[in-house]
Amino acid sequence: MINNKLRKIFAEGKAALGSIVVCNAPDLVEILGITGFDFVMIDNEHGPMGHESSQHLIRAAELRGICPIVRVPDTRESTILHTLDVGAYGIQAPQVNDAETARELVQFSKYHPLGKRGVAFPRSADYGLTDLNTYFEYENSQVMVIVHCENIRGLENLDAI
Repeated sequence: MINNKLRKIFAEGKAALGSIVVCNAPDLVEILGITGFDFVMIDNEHGPMGHESSQHLIRAAELRGICPIVRVPDTRESTILHTLDVGAYGIQAPQVNDAETARELVQFSKYHPLGKRGVAFPRSADYGLTDLNTYFEYENSQVMVIVHCENIRGLENLDAI
């Protein structure tokens, strides 16, 4: 199960150092971890990557103790599910311009009782080899949902978001 050190850093009121990776290069992710970065933003919105390549970058991040966050290309439920199932410690969602979209993202990202994320036994669930009740509770406490307000409408609705 994941141990989201980025969440811990933020809970302590500290700043975190990270970088964006836009190419399928696990070595770059490892180098970021070795050199002391706290997180890597795997960019699936603007880069050529998808779930399959992200999984390898996530593994590289875990190997070197850096928190893998994936910038998803859209806010669809299936996109969020696939991204978290391959092991992302959190998502950064683009074009979140209203509170309803933000609420949906949380619903898609969290298991019951906090959300409605679909249940499977993927990599993020240790392939079903761990106690599932413990997994659901722990995963809900660790997964981060980061919204990206990118235009005037998002800024106008910032308080509601």
